[in-house]
Amino acid sequence: MDTNIFCVLCGCPFALEHHVYGIDPHKNEYQWLYDARLLSATSALLTLRMTTRSGEKHRNFSGNDEIFLSQRTCWSITDADCFQLDESFYHVLTVDEAGDAMFPLHQSCITIACRAIESHTADSAIEESDSSIIQLYNFLNRSLQANSASGATGVAAYDIFSLRNPSSNGPRSVLALDDLSWWSGAYEKFFADPLEIPNLLPAILNSLQPLSSETDEVQSADLTNGSQYGLEALPIELLDQIESQLSARSILSLRQSSRTLASKIAFDERFWRRQLCNGSLLPHIWDLEEDQFRHLLQAASHAQAWDWGNLAERLRVNHVISSQYYPYTEVFPAGLWNRCRIWNIIGNACRSPCGHQVSEESDVQQSDIHRGNSYLKPLATFGLSTILILTSAWWDWTPLAG
Repeated sequence: MDTNIFCVLCGCPFALEHHVYGIDPHKNEYQWLYDARLLSATSALLTLRMTTRSGEKHRNFSGNDEIFLSQRTCWSITDADCFQLDESFYHVLTVDEAGDAMFPLHQSCITIACRAIESHTADSAIEESDSSIIQLYNFLNRSLQANSASGATGVAAYDIFSLRNPSSNGPRSVLALDDLSWWSGAYEKFFADPLEIPNLLPAILNSLQPLSSETDEVQSADLTNGSQYGLEALPIELLDQIESQLSARSILSLRQSSRTLASKIAFDERFWRRQLCNGSLLPHIWDLEEDQFRHLLQAASHAQAWDWGNLAERLRVNHVISSQYYPYTEVFPAGLWNRCRIWNIIGNACRSPCGHQVSEESDVQQSDIHRGNSYLKPLATFGLSTILILTSAWWDWTPLAG
């Protein structure tokens, strides 16, 4: 790239240079790169303003008075490190005297980052009262300050997530491609729209495999003959209702809390399908709908059973990312790959104290679930009030014997 200004979340530019990339910048699939927003502390609108019309005010889309999120802003290669918002110009990626900065970010990257932060917060035992957009700004600002304190300059000062460094799956961004001089079209997948993914549902459907009659099913021993108390004594019909109100991780926690519950709560294909389609099991794929899947599958076959658990395994973040580098794996749409890449960047950074690169993401795996690994939140944290309400409703409804 001919500029040091890029989105710190994905490493991509805010305008495509035709003479560098040799692609048509007017194609619809690249327009998300031009949708840039400014994220900052509200006070930074005064300290980082370069020029302005007298008394000009901007609309704030953050939903918070202390954090500012702009409308779509304008930038071109000649603007260097300044972004135009209405009639004003602002200095970006610079820490002011109060310790605040202004970050230019793609709107698509903001959406993905906020969802990734919400997912990380849900998996954490620490309660977080701030909204995801506030957490995002605070996280970016701390990381930029840490980079500045380390003496980094130029591109390195803005590369707060080490996007120039390669991972085990190859370059993490176009910044790394630039350093490695890897071109020949390899960069195009980094520019694929990560939100509006054409043919996402048919592509995922094509990866759905029939359920083999030889598939090993993990069955729990029947332990329902002994004494049962509390949740263990509930009929399976009520447990099914409780499951429908819980996230996938919470269901797994509930199942691991008791050998009896493990025998009553089945990990059948209905479970995998429902949790995959509602975004609970794989939160980076939030735009699937079970009804659409059913319609397409009914058109294909009326009697075929499908291996939804295997599909969930192959749609994990790391598997989708690696699919672009290894020819023996299925190739998912470039937009889904790019979404998983950005999600992985945020997920890794959330687990790192300073926001720098850590080990590759270890997202939830079906094999981990079958092995019973205890990576889940404690039982008491997954919405016990919901269970109690449903249980109370059940006992109120159940007619008295005799």
